[in-house]
Amino acid sequence: ASFTRRRSSIDREDLQKAVLQIEAQATGATEAEVEAVQVVEVEERLSPKAKKAADAWAECYDEDFVKRVLACQQPGELQALESEAKASKATKLGNWMIWMVHRAHLDDPTLVKFDFTNLKMPEGNVEPLISPKLAVAMESNTHIEHLLMGCTNLQDQEAAILAVSLRSNRSLKVLNIDTNVIQPLTLESIANGTSVNEALQELRCNNTANGRLVTEAFLRALKSNPSLCKLGYPVTDAYFRGEIDKQLTRNNDAARKRRLEEKRRKEAGEAESEAAETKGYPHPPKADQQPERSPERIKEVKETVKEVLEVKEVITKKQELEEAPQLPEAEPAMLSEAGPTTETSPELKEAAVEPAEPCQAEAEPSPVAEDELKEPQAMTEEPCDEPERAGSSLKEARSKVSASDCEHARTDIPGTIEAFLGEGSKTSAPLPMRNLR
Repeated sequence: ASFTRRRSSIDREDLQKAVLQIEAQATGATEAEVEAVQVVEVEERLSPKAKKAADAWAECYDEDFVKRVLACQQPGELQALESEAKASKATKLGNWMIWMVHRAHLDDPTLVKFDFTNLKMPEGNVEPLISPKLAVAMESNTHIEHLLMGCTNLQDQEAAILAVSLRSNRSLKVLNIDTNVIQPLTLESIANGTSVNEALQELRCNNTANGRLVTEAFLRALKSNPSLCKLGYPVTDAYFRGEIDKQLTRNNDAARKRRLEEKRRKEAGEAESEAAETKGYPHPPKADQQPERSPERIKEVKETVKEVLEVKEVITKKQELEEAPQLPEAEPAMLSEAGPTTETSPELKEAAVEPAEPCQAEAEPSPVAEDELKEPQAMTEEPCDEPERAGSSLKEARSKVSASDCEHARTDIPGTIEAFLGEGSKTSAPLPMRNLR
């Protein structure tokens, strides 16, 4: 209803402007005089509070800069004024606001995020080049994805125009209108507009208005628009809160499935494009895929491996023959006469028994040992160097044993063990090889 009243008032203003222009042409008045008459009429319609706000706003912008901005008909022409608009943002905020809104009006492709958060906009009846113009521009804009207008003094009339623009917009994904002067009826119309807008994913309208009709409108919007996954709105009723939470969960799950499907479709498209580019050429094998070989190649590889193994076996046998000890000429005859039960030589028996008495021979005392013997009897005697003597005796025994005796001892190991243990430990059968340890 408020939107209809606003539209009717706009139509009356256009009609009045047309009448004034006809009168000016009839009387020969200049265009400047017509504009002056229009400004005077607008000021007369403003309330004292609105006049005060208009006077304060007149200090926030430069008329010359505003005229240059409005003269631009292409987004590229506004880029020349970007540095001047940003430089005057701290002192004259109106210049930057009018420049940003005109970019949205011209559908600037570089303007994706429109952020007026915590910046107080003038009311629509004070400055029609900001909030009313922006609300109308969002109907045809195709590049703005984030419209952030939290705590910006957005009035109910401009919010009603924005609700109508949401029905036609197809690019807006995030809308934030927190903490603004919006009535429940207008907020309900915004909820109805979001139910049609399939591109919107997030809506925040905290600290604005609430009520049962508004809550029902948002629940219907969530059910009819599965792309709406986030809603910032205070719900006091427990039933509607549960229903809204359930619907938000379903919408988020559906959005996740859409993302996965889009990812699979993108990967399939990339694979098809790659196959089309490499059509007619052999594909290189992957890291985990073995290249295919012909039967002739497999047979050739097997023959090569067989030859390598034969050469390796011959080299191994040759090395074993070179490392094996060579026996004297008289040794085979002796082994054949003695047989497998021949006894070991006396020298080998002495070599086996001799390590048992390594500490009988006393070493010559050193000067240090003589000095230690002169000390009191309370001190203990120095023990003999048993490991060194045992090692020297073992070396002497090994030097006496020849290579032939060692080979002969290998063939008669049980007899050697009997000689080492003594005559009292003879057994009827030789010891098995597993007990040698």
